[in-house]
Amino acid sequence: MKIVVLGSGGSAESANRACSSYLIDSSIIMDAGPGSYKNLLKYGGNPLKIKYFLITHLHGDHFFDIGAFLWGMSYYGRTEPVTVIGPKGVKEAFDSLIQHANTPKTFMRFDVKYRELNLGKI
Repeated sequence: MKIVVLGSGGSAESANRACSSYLIDSSIIMDAGPGSYKNLLKYGGNPLKIKYFLITHLHGDHFFDIGAFLWGMSYYGRTEPVTVIGPKGVKEAFDSLIQHANTPKTFMRFDVKYRELNLGKI
């Protein structure tokens, strides 16, 4: 297993650190905090290889860069579906984020599938 830290900063992106994000085996993004997509490209990751997004919780510093990832995937010609796995409400949060970014429906030529997990409190 290979893990690349794309971001390990606090709750806001800084000049030197992106928010929480990890690339696992070139095909899984765990959390997508602001600045993580830029770092994926900076460190040689390929957005077309990503198959899954694992979102730990719905704070913005863990998922706000999902729009950048999806736009980038579209820009590079992705046609394969991608799956987002996260806590209950993840689909609504992502749909809202994409809608408020005024993303044209014809821009994304691939499906985004969602799997919501009903996680209890730890």
